[in-house]
Amino acid sequence: MPKMNWKDQGRGMEPIEEGIYEVQIKDFKHGESLNGNPKIDFEAIIVGPEGNPFIGRHLWEVVTLTEKAMWRLGWLVADLGIDTSTLKEMDTKSEDFKRVLHACKGRRIWWTVIIDTFNGKGRNKVVDYAKSDDQIPLAAIDLEEVPDFLKRKEGGEEVAPF
Repeated sequence: MPKMNWKDQGRGMEPIEEGIYEVQIKDFKHGESLNGNPKIDFEAIIVGPEGNPFIGRHLWEVVTLTEKAMWRLGWLVADLGIDTSTLKEMDTKSEDFKRVLHACKGRRIWWTVIIDTFNGKGRNKVVDYAKSDDQIPLAAIDLEEVPDFLKRKEGGEEVAPF
């Protein structure tokens, strides 16, 4: 049975150093910003560059889904290597939109990270993206084009096998 060492348990993780890190998208979650706007929180794990002491640490990128900020989601998805040129305009609550977000999971991207101050505390903030060269670009496909035997369920939803 594991033992709890109360003295070694901090109140949260300290921010990592400012820099450029390769991350792999682990998950995403829909939510609402403090201003009441819809948002998506992307959770990522640092996977590079090789030898950096923060490999394995988690980072989060929050993308607000407003008209003014939608470009940021477009850049993020494109820099994850997903071909957005064939995607049609879609509602952010649609199944097609969810499939695009599911396609981001497991993909790699470089994030430029700074330390920002929020409520008097330092926290990491992603300020730029760049494509990771060591992954194959992913063409956007419609779920209807995927044979039934290749579809899988994730969170109770059918998603494409990528």
